[in-house]
Amino acid sequence: MFGSVRPLDRGFADSLKFYLFAFQLKIIFISLKSGDFHFMKTVTLKVPEPIAELYPKVGDKLFLVALREAVKRLITEEQRNLKTIQKRIVVFERKYKTDFADFQKNLPPEGDYRLHEDYGEWSYLMDVAIAIKKDIANYQRLNGTV
Repeated sequence: MFGSVRPLDRGFADSLKFYLFAFQLKIIFISLKSGDFHFMKTVTLKVPEPIAELYPKVGDKLFLVALREAVKRLITEEQRNLKTIQKRIVVFERKYKTDFADFQKNLPPEGDYRLHEDYGEWSYLMDVAIAIKKDIANYQRLNGTV
């Protein structure tokens, strides 16, 4: 649903442990808005017993606050990843003095090994950039619904 899964940094994962442990909790929420349709998902979480005891008092609010914070951090992390990928793409654009679409159109079927190696890497970087942008857009939509 959100593209590729990337590992969370340890500090972030540790901060979420407070919310996600030992007790089953089911919450239904709007996960994504797409046109006029709302996709509903059931999420089961495990939380420490003290959190479970608080649940009747704080309800869904606790989960939504944690989810908002997690999504904000994921957006920031993905934006950082995208910036890194875009810097690598710029190296190729400067090297060949063109963008990827023109480079691809004008790539000779027979060329030197290095040219085709660069094409493969540049193509991969473009695919990764597109996937990251899609993930960011999904996270931003999710953040707008919670």
